[in-house]
Amino acid sequence: MSALKSYQRIRTMAETRIAERGDGNGVSFQLSRCSEAVGAKEVARRIKTAALKYGLWNVRVKVVGCMGLCSHEPILTVKLPGEKAVSYSRVTPNMAEMIISHHVMQGKVIKPWLIQ
Repeated sequence: MSALKSYQRIRTMAETRIAERGDGNGVSFQLSRCSEAVGAKEVARRIKTAALKYGLWNVRVKVVGCMGLCSHEPILTVKLPGEKAVSYSRVTPNMAEMIISHHVMQGKVIKPWLIQ
């Protein structure tokens, strides 16, 4: 196989993966060891429950390494179309559901809870 054909095949595969993954909009919750220590597993469960309750498909819970923001864990990030991503700090299960219902569903950022 020529280098050009090999490149085109790899590029097509990458574009397909990017399309399947989406444009980065939605909600992501970083689940790391330091966040687990402050109750992140229960927050993750509440996020999944709220996503099902509201019929949201763009909610993801990702397992990641330490982000270096241990004092802000658990962290919930929301990226809506046409907006910058924002991250909420020290998220509890009740806060998670409110973030989903207010920010994701209604577009109302809850400013006091943002990482400053």
